[in-house]
Amino acid sequence: MEINNKAYRLRSVLAVVFTITVMLFPACEKYFYTEPIEYPVTLAFSGIVMSEDTIPLANIRISFRAPGDPDSTATFTDLNGIYYFKQLIENVGPHRLTVRDIDGNDGGGNFLSQDTVFYLNKLQWDSRSVEIDFMLKKI
Repeated sequence: MEINNKAYRLRSVLAVVFTITVMLFPACEKYFYTEPIEYPVTLAFSGIVMSEDTIPLANIRISFRAPGDPDSTATFTDLNGIYYFKQLIENVGPHRLTVRDIDGNDGGGNFLSQDTVFYLNKLQWDSRSVEIDFMLKKI
């Protein structure tokens, strides 16, 4: 009789564990980012490039590079330090934005370059836009 009692307890515990797992799995699903399947998509990239003194920097080169893509997209900041471009995206990343001061001491001084590696998140994917600001240090 004891063997059946142990088997009954084991089945009961397994049933409870299974029930909890089935109930919690859909609730946890929203916390895991699943890659969208509507590729490719065009996203708008924008932001502002400033000095440490919060002065907008003009003529700063912004380069975008996608994984596995030997070519890069390049644009420059305007007089207000703002950059904007559209890019066809085929995956969530890792993507790289490279910010370079190419005019030397012209335009407010000579600034250090900055690289940013990022993955697209759900908010960026849903809004179809990526906003990244940069603050550059003087050399």
